[in-house]
Amino acid sequence: MRRGATEIACATVACLLAVWTGGCGGGSEDGASDGGDTTRTIVATTPVLGSVVESVVGDSVEVATLMPNGSDPHSFSPSASEIDEMMEADLLVINGEDLEEGLEDAIDVAIDSGVPVFTATEHIEVREISRTSDGEEPADEHEHSGGDPHFWLDPVLMQDVVAALGPAIEAELGVDVSQGTDTFEDDLATLHAANEAAVAEIPESKRKLVTGHDSLGYWADRYGFEVIGAVIPSTSTQAEASSRQVADLSGLIREQGVSTIFTESGTSPAIAETIASETGARLVELDVEILPDDGSYITLVSGLTQTIVANLG
Repeated sequence: MRRGATEIACATVACLLAVWTGGCGGGSEDGASDGGDTTRTIVATTPVLGSVVESVVGDSVEVATLMPNGSDPHSFSPSASEIDEMMEADLLVINGEDLEEGLEDAIDVAIDSGVPVFTATEHIEVREISRTSDGEEPADEHEHSGGDPHFWLDPVLMQDVVAALGPAIEAELGVDVSQGTDTFEDDLATLHAANEAAVAEIPESKRKLVTGHDSLGYWADRYGFEVIGAVIPSTSTQAEASSRQVADLSGLIREQGVSTIFTESGTSPAIAETIASETGARLVELDVEILPDDGSYITLVSGLTQTIVANLG
């Protein structure tokens, strides 16, 4: 059923893109800017990237975010108005590494139409993923066979992205954002130091993570944790776990004495509850992609760290 819904969504997006580009003979000739609006706009695909861009540009540029906060970036599909936003952006900021699965066609059309695109994962050392988290070959097309897109949970890597984003904004929009860039890089350094101090309370023997899907690899690598498995053994929430994978994960949890399973948006409640009942591990939900009420990336990553520490300490 999930795959059928995905196919319908993809077909809908394809039709919208065809209309926009005139492929169905229906593109509006006056759809382009009439030149009267001088507002400079950056469009970010995800709420996390939107928050980061806003922190860099302040009030100097209008920032729009395509995905509503709380939506699953792996399954999001754009509307006609959202496609228009992308095509009319002065700069489109995307994650890359297949995170925006439902936006890939629209992003390609935007690039072909001359929209400048900043791809965050082009400015970091990407964590490579060639197999599912339990060592099996990917079960379906939703497994990211190349790189892990969840870099934003590592504030050190986000510093690298911000360092490249500032000059890109200045080059494409002619706006000096150096002060905002420097200030936000300092905030990221402070966040990283606070994370290091917090995780120092966790004994090495307890630094073992079981997650909803394979989303905490960057965070774990940065702060000395081991991800021993995931409820959905994939970097995409659109994948599914086999019964053998569920049984193997339950065995690992018992064998290694893991007390907590960190679920997240997109984790199958039924599978997570089954594993918890079989192992005695408790379920704790993490906000991995959902911004807190203040809309702050800093608060998101700080809160994630605090939740992990509180439940493993």
